[in-house]
Amino acid sequence: MKKLLAILLCLVMLFALVACGETETTVTGEGETASVSDLEENADDGYHGELPLVPEGETKTLTIGILTSGKVTDYKENAYTKWVEEQTGVNLEFVQFSGTSKDAGTQASLMIAAGERLPDILYKFGGISKSQGEEYGVDGYFLDLNPYFEQGFNYYQKQSMQTLFGDDANHVYHLLMDRAIEPTTGGLYDFPTMEEVPLDTPLYHTWINQEWLDKLGLEAPTTIDELYDVLVAFRDQDPNGNGKKDEIPMIGLADSNYKDIVSYIVNAYIYWNRSYHFNVDNGKLWVPYDQDEYRQALCFVNKLVKEGLLSPLTWTQTGAEQKALTNGTEGTYTCGIICDHADVGFELGNDSMFQYVPLHPLADETGRGGMCPLSSFTQTYTTRITADCEDPELAFKFLDFTMSQESYMRQRWGEYGVDWEWSDGTKPGNMGGTANFKQLTKNIWSTESNSMWHVVNSVASEKYYEYEVDYSDMTDWDTVRAVKLLQNYENAIDAGQPDEVFTFVSYTPEEYEARTDVNSDVTEYIKTSRTKFCNGILDPNDDATWNDYLSNLESLGMYDPWMSTAQSAYTRTLQY
Repeated sequence: MKKLLAILLCLVMLFALVACGETETTVTGEGETASVSDLEENADDGYHGELPLVPEGETKTLTIGILTSGKVTDYKENAYTKWVEEQTGVNLEFVQFSGTSKDAGTQASLMIAAGERLPDILYKFGGISKSQGEEYGVDGYFLDLNPYFEQGFNYYQKQSMQTLFGDDANHVYHLLMDRAIEPTTGGLYDFPTMEEVPLDTPLYHTWINQEWLDKLGLEAPTTIDELYDVLVAFRDQDPNGNGKKDEIPMIGLADSNYKDIVSYIVNAYIYWNRSYHFNVDNGKLWVPYDQDEYRQALCFVNKLVKEGLLSPLTWTQTGAEQKALTNGTEGTYTCGIICDHADVGFELGNDSMFQYVPLHPLADETGRGGMCPLSSFTQTYTTRITADCEDPELAFKFLDFTMSQESYMRQRWGEYGVDWEWSDGTKPGNMGGTANFKQLTKNIWSTESNSMWHVVNSVASEKYYEYEVDYSDMTDWDTVRAVKLLQNYENAIDAGQPDEVFTFVSYTPEEYEARTDVNSDVTEYIKTSRTKFCNGILDPNDDATWNDYLSNLESLGMYDPWMSTAQSAYTRTLQY
């Protein structure tokens, strides 16, 4: 158990968000996990990823249903399309879905309802959620992929796992695959993918306007009290120098990964991972939401909002609106502290990248805070083979090939020899190690191109692949971004994690059903109450109001069955 726990803690927060905010797999009997076979099994079953997948002289076509990206000029006449067709021998045709991911999901659902023919593959199709996809799978619209995994046709997926994770590969493989299983039938209706991007691991990315600090003769805050003093100075001392009181001392997007400024503040008081809800001490689960330290944090946020130090737009604005506030020109900036990911919140080439610097997580205020929650991997369960596919084995092997490492590099970084090339092994990389490759086309992910599909559907690790950075040129926008992203990551690592971190559990079908009945009610109440406390709709300083909130948590089922089933599953999963 200790070895497994150590691995889990090294792979902090391995799973991405699910509807309930935690990660979970399901067991079918007393301690027996419904699981795929080990990574090492079926290694010599006769299939070893032979290419092409289609014999020479034959023609076979797969249709790919994909959400249209405005950054792709042409899917058919595309460098990645041509390469993957050449490698596999498969002719690809595309069914493009338009609008948002949700819009695309609606379009596909309408096709199902109308009995229309679906594409052979729905590729990284996030508009249909994991749970909805499982419902369609049980109803027969998506194929159960268990037989193809059992026959070892996931050759490239397993190879990539071993390449990226070495001795830990089998553990990581199970953490990815076990959750893919539908809890009632044991069916596996998704081809799971995973992506590790270490620089994305801090769940909030907080930045402060260094020019404003310099102008007012201030240091970056490290404590709650220092934060308050800096925000007051930003509000009252005209740091942008335009003679107007138009400064926004602090802003973010509540309940949004990377952008949640409330999480930044709460974690000074008590450890709170908004993705997983539960904390752990010696195997016993608890939540921050009923703790006095959490209440103290909400009182402080409420004070900031009342005094005009934290913008109420934090709960109403869009990411695009925050980006517009963040990016300006010298002398026109309006925000002192922002919370956003550098790759999203800072406009390519804009001087704001030079203006803002990473703000370290705040020091412990209560004896239970001072940390930064992390989430290391992104798992997706949104690629399916539909029941209309006439050659599902070919479709499965095709998807498996997209899990290869060269396929990942081309999906993420573009065309080899045009957009990137391998490095000579002597240059520094963006993660502080040695670079594996060199970007020939910078910021290709952020710009329009015909080199790739602008979606990663693979087993990938940007920790394994570092790109070259010329650290001697701090006038270069990309270099500055790389330096500051790395500093933000190092700040989060420096802040640390609890000794024991809730990661994943295996629920029995009975536990799963019991907690599902109350899950959305509990989590939504926690979220809406937090918003109301922060904005003064509910007074966090009032004992009667706080006690009503605690009473409602209990009556909604937070302790039983929400926490009690999680505790049972955690105890069994980690063998306490």
